[in-house]
Order: sequence, then structure tokens, then C-alpha cells
Amino acid sequence: MEKLASNGLAAPLYARFANGIVCGYLKGRTINADQFKDSEMQRRICSTLAAYHNMDAPAKVIDDLFPFRKTRDFIRNIDVSAAKDHLEVKCDGGEIEDTALNPCYFMT
Repeated sequence: MEKLASNGLAAPLYARFANGIVCGYLKGRTINADQFKDSEMQRRICSTLAAYHNMDAPAKVIDDLFPFRKTRDFIRNIDVSAAKDHLEVKCDGGEIEDTALNPCYFMT
């Protein structure tokens, strides 16, 4: 958040706690569909998105990133025993191990 704020892409961060943060306010407004079609507004949106993508931020590998952990846990809880007769389990043209944790398991 500090990095975003220092690049003008987020409100300033004043304090951080174990259960939350205190940050400033960025003045702004929502836009409607007609405003979104305006070429100047599109230019401003694209410019802001480009600033996000051009930020110098170190790559940080997080093995247990929240959305992926939740997806993994969801897949682990699926009972596929009833569907096994209806699935052709292949990946890259070859047979694969019969496991719901394999990313190619549900390819048909």
C-alpha cells in the first residue's frame, strides 16, 4: 500500500495494525456508462492502469496465496467417485494419475 501511495495510486497509509489500517482519502467519483465512453476518460483510465503496471515492485512468490488456497481446498472436498465413469482423464495426450489435485484431472 505504501508503494501504491508513493506512486499516487492509493491513499496515504498512516498506520498499520494487526487487524486493520488507517489510510487517507482520495477525492474521486464514480463514472457512468456515457462518461466511460468519453475518449478523455478512457485515456485517463488507461494512463492510470499503465502506471500500475509500470510500477517497480519486486516479485514476491507466495506459495499459499488466499484465492488459490481456497480453490485448492474446494477441489479437495469434491467427491469425484460418482463421476469417474463419465470422465476421460488425459493431459498432454497421455494418461495421468487419478487424483483431484492434478490440474488436468477434469479435462474431458
